Amino acid sequence: MKFLKANLILLICGAAVLLAVVALYYPIGAQARRLRQQMKSQLSLAERAASLEKTPIHILGEKPFVGPVTPAIIKVKKEVQRRIEAQAKRLRRMVERFNAAGRVKLPSSPKGKVIPLLAGVPQPHLLPRPSRSYYVRGNFRRAYRRLFVNNPRDRRAWLTQLRAGAPPTPKRISRILREKLRRRARLMPRNTTGSIHASRHAGRHKRRLLGDLTRQMVFHAAATCRIYADPASFQERQFVQSSTPPTADQIYEAFVDTWLQGDVVKAIAALNKGSANVGQSPVKRLLHITVGAAAATATGATPASRFARPVLVGDGGLFIRGSTGATPAAMSAGMPGAGSAPGRFGVYAPPSSAYSPSPGVSAAGGAILTGHLTNPRYQVTLMNISLVIEPWQINHFIDQLYRLNNGYTVLQIQMRTVDPIDALTSGYVYGKVPVVRADILVEAIFFTSWNGKVMPADYCARCGVPPPSPAP
Repeated sequence: MKFLKANLILLICGAAVLLAVVALYYPIGAQARRLRQQMKSQLSLAERAASLEKTPIHILGEKPFVGPVTPAIIKVKKEVQRRIEAQAKRLRRMVERFNAAGRVKLPSSPKGKVIPLLAGVPQPHLLPRPSRSYYVRGNFRRAYRRLFVNNPRDRRAWLTQLRAGAPPTPKRISRILREKLRRRARLMPRNTTGSIHASRHAGRHKRRLLGDLTRQMVFHAAATCRIYADPASFQERQFVQSSTPPTADQIYEAFVDTWLQGDVVKAIAALNKGSANVGQSPVKRLLHITVGAAAATATGATPASRFARPVLVGDGGLFIRGSTGATPAAMSAGMPGAGSAPGRFGVYAPPSSAYSPSPGVSAAGGAILTGHLTNPRYQVTLMNISLVIEPWQINHFIDQLYRLNNGYTVLQIQMRTVDPIDALTSGYVYGKVPVVRADILVEAIFFTSWNGKVMPADYCARCGVPPPSPAP
């Protein structure tokens, strides 16, 4: 106690000094920590800046830059982006122009008129608003019908391009048989009386002559053609039977049919080029082509109709339409499956709430596999091609079809073998190799950039396309 009293002043001064030292230490320590953090951050920035000075900067289409990003480099990058966008626009125009090749004649100037082509021949004054002249529309109907006629002198006729033929009809065989029998009867002595034995001999001779004649005519037809096809192999619009000139919608539908069927004819002709006869041709027979939304459920021509006129179809039923209510999940659920019969395909049908067909447009089904539906940017239709073909040539046929236009997508192929004995019984000689019947479902797309310029007002309204402005 005496010690505390004697040294009280010293103790108080020591405590005050200790408290001052402690109070001074804590701020200096915190500041030291902040200083160390700032030094680390500055060091990191310095190292990053040093690395940026040595890091190469790669810009597409330009030499690598080394060094920090400068306004000059930013300008170069913007220029590259501008060129990429311009290239994308040029590519889109190229795709659309190729899609229009062989279908319309594009103008040389933006304000020019798009003219539809019929078998490569421009047909002005018909679309989108046809001339009121009965003569102009009547000429179109005649030119349209000539495509389906078997006229060897008309090079635009599809059967002529295919160098097509058909087995002899029973009527033709009977007519030639009667002529041969009449010539034979004229060579017989007059006033001869027949006997039962003679009549039996004549009957056997007639049957033998009929068999020989049928065989000769069947093989002659096979030796003088490259493919079996006839007018019933094609689809023709029903307005050709009407006495009134076709309307704008009918003319437009006829053009679309000829564009697609004409490409099939060109693909077959290219594949069969150089063949001496149908036995050497890869494509042996064209059964039928169906164009329109109902093509997914169409079947090939039957033997009963092989000598008939082209299959006539009514107005409408051309494009597949839908709405944004058709989700990708619904599309994937509608992938094609095996059909119940050749020529029939599984069809994706959008739900009723998402599908609203307009008058004249078939509601047979929606897009299969691709999910494409008609919209303001492009229009979608289907085509069913039924062929008798060598199985290893199917891919070559599809390749030829793709070369003709970039708007085609093969959705499904169904095949079944063809019995050569049954075929020969019907008059078809397919050669030494096995063949199959192939039913090929194809999707075709038409871009609005050119197709919208020839679409009639009704079709523009159905497809959500602004009607073309009147020509200046």
